[in-house]
Amino acid sequence: MNGTGTETRTAKGVPRRVLLVVLVVLGLVASVAVLLRIARTAEKSRAIGNVQELLAPLPVAFRCYANENKEYLPPRAPVANRFLPDMDLLSPYLLDSPEGARLVSHLTGPGGADFCYLGHMVMNEEGALALLDEYEQWGVEAFRETNTTLDVQTYDGEFYSSDPTVYRLREGIERLLVEPFPPAPEVARARASIPVLWQMPDRNPWGGGLVLDFDRHLEWKPYPGEFPMTEHFIRRVREIMETAPSTPSNGAFISGQLGIGGRVTAPDGKPLEGVRVFVHDPRTKDTGEWRYTDDDGRYTVSGLSDTSYNLYVTKRAHETARRRGVAGGSTNVDFCLIPLALQAPIR
Repeated sequence: MNGTGTETRTAKGVPRRVLLVVLVVLGLVASVAVLLRIARTAEKSRAIGNVQELLAPLPVAFRCYANENKEYLPPRAPVANRFLPDMDLLSPYLLDSPEGARLVSHLTGPGGADFCYLGHMVMNEEGALALLDEYEQWGVEAFRETNTTLDVQTYDGEFYSSDPTVYRLREGIERLLVEPFPPAPEVARARASIPVLWQMPDRNPWGGGLVLDFDRHLEWKPYPGEFPMTEHFIRRVREIMETAPSTPSNGAFISGQLGIGGRVTAPDGKPLEGVRVFVHDPRTKDTGEWRYTDDDGRYTVSGLSDTSYNLYVTKRAHETARRRGVAGGSTNVDFCLIPLALQAPIR
């Protein structure tokens, strides 16, 4: 107000006192918004740091496991709704430290649903979805410890390959992606392109998750984004987590009175002993059941129902054989396994 008692106004007739109050309020609102953004960023950084700290023992445990298991990383857990390393195999390499024991406790508890591990080298969404289809068609046990072949391209981007084989993760696998005798930076780039284990990003508020690559680095990646943080793939994994059986296969059906049997031979007609024959009911999404052939190459799986099953037959250094729609009660379901003259090597 001026000396005559008249309130000072702006050129547009707004009292200057009101304008000052509005400016102060707007400044406070802007300051609060900045503080909230800072607090949220700090909270996100703490959350990411906590997960990094939790997973810190994992790369060393993977390396130690591989040293004693022909360079292979652990297979996927034998439970249809758990996308984790087989913790029965990996835990001994973690339990010798408090940090490792904490990680084991987290992964074997409800927190295990926060992560995804396939155990095979898959580098794009198309290949990963096809691998999930294979799990549901044949059961997890059918090839969690073997390579398999898909009808889609499983490599992507810079590292293209026409090889349809999906290989189990093992040390040196990055050499499948590069030319012989590559320079060290190219090898490192190839290793970093292979996702090994990652956070499931759909249930945290941060819009992404950490990905552990084959070069033992943890990197934050946005969701939805590039594989493995693609929306379709993450939704599919979560659906399987929530609908598939939560108990591992014990190698024995208990639901019916029928059986499936037959014989497995080599191309020369000689019986093959020790072949694993997996029998899977594709309606159940469970891990599948299996039997080994005897010294005459014969197998029998009993306790089956009057329905159709998928059979998957595998033996090291031989091509796998598959058969869909085999009726419970079938006999003489025979297979001939062809030796692999030249297995695809890790160069």
